[in-house]
Amino acid sequence: MDALRQQLETASPEERPVLARQLAELCYEQGDLGECRRWLNVCLEGFGCRVPHRRSELWRSPHAWQFWLLQLPLKLPSRLGSWLARWLDENAVRSLTRPTEKLRALPPAAPSRQMEMVLAWDRLTMLEAFEGELDLAFHAGGEMGAGATRLGAPSGVLARSYAMTAAGCTTTIPLPRLADFYRKHSLEMARELGDPAVMSQVLYCHGAIEMGRTHWAEAELLLREAAGLAGEDLRLQAECEVVLADVYLCQGKLGRAFELIDGLDRPDPQMRLYAGVLRGLLLALTGRSPEAIEVLAEVAPLVNVHDRIAVTNWRGANAMAHRDAGLALPLLRRLGELPAPHWCRLGVFWATYTALGRPEARAGVNWLVRRAPFFPLCAPGAWLCRGVAAGDTRALERALQLAEESAMPLEAGLALRHLGREEQAQARWEPHGLIRSPGS
Repeated sequence: MDALRQQLETASPEERPVLARQLAELCYEQGDLGECRRWLNVCLEGFGCRVPHRRSELWRSPHAWQFWLLQLPLKLPSRLGSWLARWLDENAVRSLTRPTEKLRALPPAAPSRQMEMVLAWDRLTMLEAFEGELDLAFHAGGEMGAGATRLGAPSGVLARSYAMTAAGCTTTIPLPRLADFYRKHSLEMARELGDPAVMSQVLYCHGAIEMGRTHWAEAELLLREAAGLAGEDLRLQAECEVVLADVYLCQGKLGRAFELIDGLDRPDPQMRLYAGVLRGLLLALTGRSPEAIEVLAEVAPLVNVHDRIAVTNWRGANAMAHRDAGLALPLLRRLGELPAPHWCRLGVFWATYTALGRPEARAGVNWLVRRAPFFPLCAPGAWLCRGVAAGDTRALERALQLAEESAMPLEAGLALRHLGREEQAQARWEPHGLIRSPGS
């Protein structure tokens, strides 16, 4: 890294953006997201790209306008929002099945220069998503996809762009048909290229999609295959295994989740933090709260302000492990800033559940319930919190029904407990080695 910095000092204007992107990649691999962002800005601005740094600068971005439109269903009453989501989904697919020759006809930069720009936008998309700036992420992803298309040939970065878009249409925006459209094209392109590294990245995104749909067997299969194809990419392998551990947690397979987390090769601070949060949750869910508190305290110094997903989940897990509503309140007061429901659901759910009975919990309940019709992964916990907060038996029955349909025994047991059916709750938990007295 020091050698690259020295090269940058004497590099020509043509070389500087390329070296800056290489330095950004090294920072990303080491988990230094702030420095990674700084060098990506140097790279893209060196190529003459306009890089917005805040939402107020997005008014000229067609990608951001599309994102704002697609987010409207989440801001409307559920019935109207569901109708609008279906309408947008159908029309988006119809418009995107048209030929993309106009994009390819645009005069591209030299292929190597174009690819460097695409790779920089690709990485910036990830950083904006981690930080919860989804409109900025959508802009960066749009620039990445358009740039990759201008190359005029199948490429790993274009296949990954399609796969990331498909995952985004499942985990951040409720557009299942559009997700399937991009998913199909990403898989076709990855097969055409025949590169295991590209296939690994594509299958990882597909695994996240199946997890979001609570299709556990499919998610397990895809994530295991993606991890196996990752080869020397330890970062991607760790990401696959962290998400797979989350899949096991959702199903109550805590023993398998423990095995995966304990054996995880954590190549950077960000992955160590994600693994630590999951391990803390697993310990708390098996009644070992003192150990959970210790693990969460150990990874607390790794909590990165540039990764709002990790901050959210760490705060929720910490509140639950301590069983302290006061620790949940800072998170519940800032729910409007949160990124994708799919990735933040653990933190929001446990913060809300821990704080039920406090006025601030209402914001968490509303956040979960508003997203429940669009994100199956959030739905059982949303109705559970609503039922407990309002003393609403019908909401608790709805939570139980959804949890049973999605094979999520933790939420099913909690719903049964709050319905006064303690023996049935224990029957749901015991086969999974789950907690016997959650929240007691």
